[in-house]
Amino acid sequence: MNAAYATFLSDFAHVSRDSGVCYQTHGLAAFASFSTCETPYSIGSTSEGQVAEYVYKGSPDISNTFTKDLILVDMQAASGHALVKWWDHAPNWVKV
Repeated sequence: MNAAYATFLSDFAHVSRDSGVCYQTHGLAAFASFSTCETPYSIGSTSEGQVAEYVYKGSPDISNTFTKDLILVDMQAASGHALVKWWDHAPNWVKV
């Protein structure tokens, strides 16, 4: 998973690991608007994985990992604001 995610960051996202705070905990102390970043994220007090926000081929994109399940998820939308707003509801769509 770590190798795949590192390759994904360098080949597609063009974002360095830990290059900015995207998300801290649910309650969105950070993840409030779309901006290029990469950081660990958690839901409540549970550490879940890494998340990156970036622009891919002209469209806002968010990719994240679920460490315990070895899953890499990628989401793209026409609007970075809409994408971040959707991700804001992570506890509603992430079944951990």
